[in-house]
Amino acid sequence: MLGNYPARHELVREVWERHGVEVTVVGGSQQRYDVAVAVAESDIVVAKARAALDAMACGRAVYVFDTFGGDGWVTPDNYAALAADNFAGLATGRVIDATALAHDLAEYDARMGTANRDLIVQHHSARDHVIDLVGAIGELRPGGRPTAPLRELARLTNLQWSSDRIALSSQRTQVSLHERLVGAEAKAAEAADALACAQENAERLEAQARELRARIDTMRKTRAWRFATRYWRLKRRAFFPREATR
Repeated sequence: MLGNYPARHELVREVWERHGVEVTVVGGSQQRYDVAVAVAESDIVVAKARAALDAMACGRAVYVFDTFGGDGWVTPDNYAALAADNFAGLATGRVIDATALAHDLAEYDARMGTANRDLIVQHHSARDHVIDLVGAIGELRPGGRPTAPLRELARLTNLQWSSDRIALSSQRTQVSLHERLVGAEAKAAEAADALACAQENAERLEAQARELRARIDTMRKTRAWRFATRYWRLKRRAFFPREATR
């Protein structure tokens, strides 16, 4: 199953796996970039639109069925109708349910892939498309060149350039402001660290001062301190009587 719309995947898996078909998904949540390899490893490709054409180009049997409708197998008989609908699954008006899926699987033929490859070569040749394109261009006749669309395009282009310049200027301003903000945050962090260190030193000095005052208070309460105080008083009176008188 090749496509990005998973709504019908489980229905195909439920019906066809009961008949021994191994069903895998490429697309949606199972993205792969080697689509050609994935298609080459399969016998049948369930797809629509461009995916159906890719599978036909790889020579695989194609079953047109997806979220928006289904037409069943691509065959030389219904190719023109399906191609006119861009293989969108709305060409035949079929409503494919579980019973239709089982019935169509019984009609699978390995030679469908070869027929699909021949249809692609016949109707989707790049050479033929280029020839038709060159012929269509050759039939064109030069006419007056319209100016209104060009003026509008010029106006939109100027607006785009103006918007780009404003966006670039805003981006540069944002970068500059961000750098300044980062610098300010770094300085604030340094100041906070310095303040925390100063507070820690102040607390340590205050604790040392309290300890020193406590030791002094304890020392002043001792008998030795009282004797020393009396001794120095007497000594001052003996050597400095005038000061003692004062």
